Amino acid sequence: MRNPENNSPDSNHYSSPVDVMVIVDLCKMGFEKIIRCLLGRISPLLLSALKCRTDAPILSSLNTIIACKRTSRTTTKPYHVIQPEGASFTVKVCLVEWEKRCFRVGFNWREG
Repeated sequence: MRNPENNSPDSNHYSSPVDVMVIVDLCKMGFEKIIRCLLGRISPLLLSALKCRTDAPILSSLNTIIACKRTSRTTTKPYHVIQPEGASFTVKVCLVEWEKRCFRVGFNWREG
């Protein structure tokens, strides 16, 4: 499953944090409410929710983010990493060897 905001084949829907916070009352063992959080990006779901309500307290924060949104810098020079003699490390399955060190890299369903 891909991230809906990024159509890259390497995108992942787990890479974006959820923009809601669920409040649960543990004494009553029941659901209280859902609070929408601003994460520095404006999700389509949040915009559609705000179009229905003009009294939303989050609206002033949303307008601040829209007003402060700037374009990317154009003065930066390209950064190229080159290794003319090849890489100084080797990778064999999950074992990485670098200079006098070696370590194993692994991921499971819980770590991602």
